[in-house]
Amino acid sequence: MGWVQRQGGSVNATTLARHSAFFFEVAADALADGVARLQEMLQAPLLLREDIQREVAVIDAEYRLIQQHEPSRREAAVRHAASAPAAFRRFQVGSADALAGDLAALQAALGDFHRTHYVARRMQLWLQGPQSLEALGELAARFAAGLVAGEPPPPAPPLRLGEFTALQLAVSSQPALWRCPLIALSDNVTLLREFLLDEAPGSLMAGLRQRRLAGDVALNWLYQDRHLGWLALVFASDRPEEVDRQITHWLQALQQTTPEQQLHYYQLSRRRFQALSPLDQLRQRAFGFAPGAPPAGFADFCAALQAAPSVSLACQTVSPGGVCCHPGL
Repeated sequence: MGWVQRQGGSVNATTLARHSAFFFEVAADALADGVARLQEMLQAPLLLREDIQREVAVIDAEYRLIQQHEPSRREAAVRHAASAPAAFRRFQVGSADALAGDLAALQAALGDFHRTHYVARRMQLWLQGPQSLEALGELAARFAAGLVAGEPPPPAPPLRLGEFTALQLAVSSQPALWRCPLIALSDNVTLLREFLLDEAPGSLMAGLRQRRLAGDVALNWLYQDRHLGWLALVFASDRPEEVDRQITHWLQALQQTTPEQQLHYYQLSRRRFQALSPLDQLRQRAFGFAPGAPPAGFADFCAALQAAPSVSLACQTVSPGGVCCHPGL
């Protein structure tokens, strides 16, 4: 991290349900050095006890911040609707209480985790730059040299929703509706996002604002594996039931869009992507909404989305009832 910052670059790490991702951005002539340093960090971490202690303190500080972070609390409430796998509900965020008890055991567990997962068959390297494909390929080959092949990752356990999927959460401010369907992964998700973010007359958001039903909208991933994704459509609204009905009507209307309309919005998504920084483009390619193939089967996708198992969370400014403590929060 210090080296990247001294180069005037950017660095970021993200932990998801099934992946940990490390990103950095530097000038093109420093990319080879950056890849070499990333290789060293991932292949041969020191895992010294004093470093682990410092990291546990950082994790605990983040944990305490997240407890007061409203979007994270709402996401935890949605995740509480998942019935399987059990680990999905059991742990989301680390803390000192969970990690700081037996430092020797934690150090050993980290070593075991590294030997199991930081292997060629469980890692991906994404490179983006002005270099030729041949030059980037050589960098990738040097990065992979010395990696243990390891075992391929086991199949993701099926994600299933529980009996209660219509949830309410009392909040002190910022009421919202979360509509969260489980869907098969598809390039059409990026096209859906472009329609969703559209603010032109006749769009969903233009209609919701005109009726004063919603102010803002966002589309996020709650979870992804190789085949399945759990989406979150988040609307800032104090009238969730009315917004939910409008979403259903909108999905029905999207099934009637023409190929020309779909291609137009696909091109808009490409322009949105091209306006991002290289680092943000890479993040979108890895686990975001990077444009893929041109539209195909969009009507069927929207119909499947409408029929998909889903969780709805109405965040309303009402007096709270009982307290539900989510694991990790």
